Amino acid sequence: IPSLSRIESRIYLEHEGALAMRSGEPGRPSVLLVGNSLLLDAIDPDSLKQKMKPQSTARFVIENTMFMDWYYGIRRLLAEGSRPNRIVLALDIPQLLENGYRGEYSAMYLWRTGDLMQVGREIGLDPTGISGLFFARYSVLYAERLNMRTYALNRLAPGYAQTLHLATNRTARAYTGAELLARATERLKRLRAACAEYGVEFVFLLPPGFGSGSDA
Repeated sequence: IPSLSRIESRIYLEHEGALAMRSGEPGRPSVLLVGNSLLLDAIDPDSLKQKMKPQSTARFVIENTMFMDWYYGIRRLLAEGSRPNRIVLALDIPQLLENGYRGEYSAMYLWRTGDLMQVGREIGLDPTGISGLFFARYSVLYAERLNMRTYALNRLAPGYAQTLHLATNRTARAYTGAELLARATERLKRLRAACAEYGVEFVFLLPPGFGSGSDA
């Protein structure tokens, strides 16, 4: 599939690069940036590497991902040997606070087998949904089936695909300032603790001007 899809090829190569990250020399920390399309649009990896030489940098982007994808995704990256000095996660406020996720695709690239039951319960999946995560963890075809259907639909019936997108797109829940800060604090602490377990510094990057609640 990576050989047929430009997006899948990019994700595959960036995933391999993220796993290969190692600690930099004193005073030259290595930096791994992870996130979704906000990071994809904001950071050119070649330019970043050029400007930050001789520091080691890498970017790992999967579109349509949120907190649930990356909290467990960072845990898996570190458990599988990635060792940057710093991990920078870029999400907007709704993506940080909501329980949305990329779907079974995340089980393939981002979640460890041992975390799938916990992930499923936290997201609110039923046993059938949790079993789908296990299938996706070990079957690229199963994990990719929604992407393939979406690609076919966009090519064959773009108008219908756009209508479906508009019908299923929902507005993020509105939080009070106190609710936002309490929920964000709890989630950022979880991310920091996951990184600290491996001696890695965690940095949260809030893209300016995206999503409700950014002022708070």
